[in-house]
Amino acid sequence: GYGDMYPETWVGKIVASVLVFVSMVYLALPMTIIVSKLNKAFEKFKPESEKREQEAAMREASKQRMHPQQPQQQKTENCSNSVRAPSYTKLEKIPPPVSELNT
Repeated sequence: GYGDMYPETWVGKIVASVLVFVSMVYLALPMTIIVSKLNKAFEKFKPESEKREQEAAMREASKQRMHPQQPQQQKTENCSNSVRAPSYTKLEKIPPPVSELNT
């Protein structure tokens, strides 16, 4: 653990690498199973109203992904065929040009 002992041969390095990978999988795999089981257990105790709200939200989100709404254009009062330009906030001070920033 402190670096005082480490593999020096290529066989030792391969064995150490395999053991590191196996130990990560050994620790990570049970965690995913435990978390999924806990999630299922919590779902049993969730009130029906929350379940319905969550299902409705999921349906609405999938509907939005399937059929995204086009942004609606606003008409001006004076001219019926023109589209109003988007409004931007006005800068109080104009930033300096890039060439002046590098000097």
